Amino acid sequence: MTSLQKSIQKKRGSVYALFLLSYISILLLTLSSSIVYYAKISKQITAQTEVSRQLLLSQFQTTVEGNTQRVEALANEIAFDKSVEQFAKGLPSVTARELMSLLSSRLYQSDVLYDYFIYIRETDEIVTPTIKMSSQKFYDVIYSFKDVSYEDFRAAFLDGSHFQEYMPIVDLILYDDTSKSILPFVQTFPVGNFREPLGQVICFIDAEILFANAGLIHQSTGSDVYILDENNRMIITSENAAYLDTDIIDSVASGKMTKDSILSKRLADSTGWKFLLQTPRYLSLAENRNFLLTSLAVFLIYLVLGLLLVRYLTRKSYLPISEIHQLVQTQAMERLDMNGSAHDSNELDTIRATIIQQIQKDEKLTGIIQNQAPFVRNELFTQLLQGLAASYEHTAERLQELNVTFQSDIFFIISVEIDPNHPFFTENSSLAENLVLARMIISNVGQELFEEFFCCYYINYEQKQCIFLLNPPAGTASKEDFMAQAVGQSIRLLQFVKQYYQFPCHIGISRPHTSLSGTPLCFDEARKASEYSKLMQSNIPVSFDDMQNLESNYYYPVETEYQLISCLKSGQYAQAKELVSSIFDLNTREKNLSPRALQGLLFELGATLQKQVNSLYIASGEAPVSFDDYSQQDSPSIENSKHSFYDMIDLISTRRMTENGGSKTERLAASIAAYIQRTACDSWLDLNILAAEFHVTPQYISNIFKRYQNENIKDYISKVKLEKAKELLLTTDMSVKDIAVQLGYAGEIGIIRLFKKYEGITPGDFRKMNQ
Repeated sequence: MTSLQKSIQKKRGSVYALFLLSYISILLLTLSSSIVYYAKISKQITAQTEVSRQLLLSQFQTTVEGNTQRVEALANEIAFDKSVEQFAKGLPSVTARELMSLLSSRLYQSDVLYDYFIYIRETDEIVTPTIKMSSQKFYDVIYSFKDVSYEDFRAAFLDGSHFQEYMPIVDLILYDDTSKSILPFVQTFPVGNFREPLGQVICFIDAEILFANAGLIHQSTGSDVYILDENNRMIITSENAAYLDTDIIDSVASGKMTKDSILSKRLADSTGWKFLLQTPRYLSLAENRNFLLTSLAVFLIYLVLGLLLVRYLTRKSYLPISEIHQLVQTQAMERLDMNGSAHDSNELDTIRATIIQQIQKDEKLTGIIQNQAPFVRNELFTQLLQGLAASYEHTAERLQELNVTFQSDIFFIISVEIDPNHPFFTENSSLAENLVLARMIISNVGQELFEEFFCCYYINYEQKQCIFLLNPPAGTASKEDFMAQAVGQSIRLLQFVKQYYQFPCHIGISRPHTSLSGTPLCFDEARKASEYSKLMQSNIPVSFDDMQNLESNYYYPVETEYQLISCLKSGQYAQAKELVSSIFDLNTREKNLSPRALQGLLFELGATLQKQVNSLYIASGEAPVSFDDYSQQDSPSIENSKHSFYDMIDLISTRRMTENGGSKTERLAASIAAYIQRTACDSWLDLNILAAEFHVTPQYISNIFKRYQNENIKDYISKVKLEKAKELLLTTDMSVKDIAVQLGYAGEIGIIRLFKKYEGITPGDFRKMNQ
C-alpha cells in the first residue's frame, strides 16, 4: 500500500469516527436533557401547551386579520379615489360606466370577499362593478338581510358616518332565496370629512370562509373558540361552545386558570377584536399526566433504539462521502508533492476543493457563453435565413436556449439596404465606420418602432444590409393588418433617417410565411423587394407583393446553391438530396409557382448538378453527359424532376467512389468501427467525440457508418460495450456497478438499460444464467 493510499485510508477513518461521535453525542445530550429537566417537565408541558394555543390563536388571528386588511385596503382605495368622489358629487368628469370599470379594476382576489359596492348619497343609488340601481331596488332584488327591513338596513349601513366599521354578522338573502352568513364592513367617503358624507363603501365578507379555522381549532384541541369585538360583544363562537363569562375576560391573564377552565387570549391591534380559547381544566390535566407516563416509556425505548441506530446511521451518512471521494481520488493523486507525500487533507477537504474548483470552472464557462451568446444567436439567425439550418426544430430549441422566443408561427422579414454611395458615407470618417454608424442607427430605431407591434429580432447580416425578423402576436389580427403595421413602421423609419441623418436607404418587406421553415423564403422575398426599391429609386417601403412578374418568382438563392455544391464536393450526398427536397418543398408549399417559375427553378437547379457531373467526366477525359431537361416541358413534373436530380447526385457519388478506388469513404467507416472497438469500453463515446477525432461532421459520420457498416453508430457502440460487459460478468467477480464505471457509464443504471434493451434481462440475471 502506497503512502498516499495509507493517508487516504487514515482520513477516511477519521470522517467515519466523526460521524459516529456526532450521533452518540446527540443521543446522549438528548437523553441527559430529559433526565435533568424531568422535574420541570410538568411546568414545561403546561407552558408549551399555552404556547401551542397561542400559536393557534396567532395563526387564526393572522389569517383573519390578513383577510380583513385586504378588504380594508380595497375599501380605502375606493374611498380615497378622486374619481369616486367626483361621481358622488355629480360631476360630469366621471360617468357611471367609468366608475363601474374602476370598481372592476380594484377587485382584490380574495376568497373571503363575497361582494362589494358603493352607495351614492346624492342619488340614493348603489353602484357595483356591473350594475347601478336605486338602494331600495337593490335591497329588494339583489341582496337583503334576514329579518331586517329596508329602513333598518338604510339606517345601519347607508346613513351616518362609518370609519372602518364592522357590523354584526347577518344572514344575507340572495336573489335566488338562498342565504349566506356575512360580516358587513362599511367605510364612509370622503374619509376624514366632517361634513355630510357623500356615500359609503360597503363590503360583504364571507363569514364562513373568514372564520373557517375556528372549527378546525376546536376539533384539534377540544377547546372552545370565541371572537369578541372591542366592546366584548360576541362576533362568533365555535360549534356547541360553552358559556363564556365576558365580565372576567379583561381581568384574567392569558394561560391562567379560571374556576373550570384555562383561558388563552390574543388582542388584534388593527380591529381591536379579542381571540379566545377556553380549554376545560380536566382536559389540560389529563394531557400532562398522560404525557408524563408516556415520556418514561419513550425514554427507555429510545435509549435502546438510539444505540442500535447510531451505527446504522453512521454507515448510512458515511456512504455518500465514500462514493464521492472515489470520484475525486484522481484530484487527490494530482495534489502529491514532489517527494511523493499527499497534502494533509481528509475526504471532506478533498471534496470541498473539487467542488470549489468545479464552481470556478462553471462560472468561467458561463461568462464565456454569455459573452458569445449574441454572436451565436446572430449566426443561428443567419443560417436560418440562408436556409442552412439542418433542423428547424433543433434551431428553434437552440434559439430558445439563447432567450429567443416567438409569439406565433407567422414570420416575415424587413430588409433595409443602405446606399453607400451617398456623401454621408464618404465624408469625414471612413466608409466602414460610417456604415457601422448607419447600421447602429437603423437597428436601434427600427427595433424600437417594430417592437410596438411585433416580437422583433435584429440580424446583423452585411455591411450595407440590416435585417429585421418580425413575429406578430398570436390571434390578435390578420396577416393583412400585420403587413399594414409593418409598412407603417417602415415608413416612420425612413422618415426618421431622412430627417435626422439624410442618408438614403431602401426597405423591402416579405410576405408573411408560416413556421420557421418559411423564413428563407421571407429573406429571399425581402431582399428582392429591397433590390426592386433600389432599382425603382423608391422613397417608400416596397413589399414583395408590390413587385411585378411575381408569377415567375421562385426560391433558389445563391447561398443554397453554394451549400448544395459544398455537400456534393464533401461527399455528403444524403444531405444533398435532403437539400434538393427542401428546395422543392419551400417552392411548392409556401409558393404558388407558375409553370414559368417552375421551369426557371428546374433549369437553375439542374444546371448546378449538371456542372458537377460534367466536371467529373471532363476531369477523367470523358465527354460530358446530358440529362432530361424538364425545364423545357410545358408542364414539368415536380416528382419526375426530383428523382432525376437524385439520379444525378447518385451518379456524382458513384463517379467519386470510382475515382478514389471506391475505398476512401469505406476506409473511413472501417477506421471509425476499429476506433470504437479499441476505445468504447474505456471511455464515453458519442458522435461529437468521433467527429473531433476524425475531423468530419457528426452527420457525415452517421451517414457513412450506416451506409458501409449497415448499422446505426449508436447501436454499434452499445453492442461493443455489451459484449465487453458480458465478458467481464462471466470471467470476473466484479460488481455490476464496477463494470458500469469501467465501461464509461456514470452508474449501474446505464448498463442495466443496455442489457434490458438487447438481452431482455438484467446483468445479474445474465451472470446467474450463464454460470
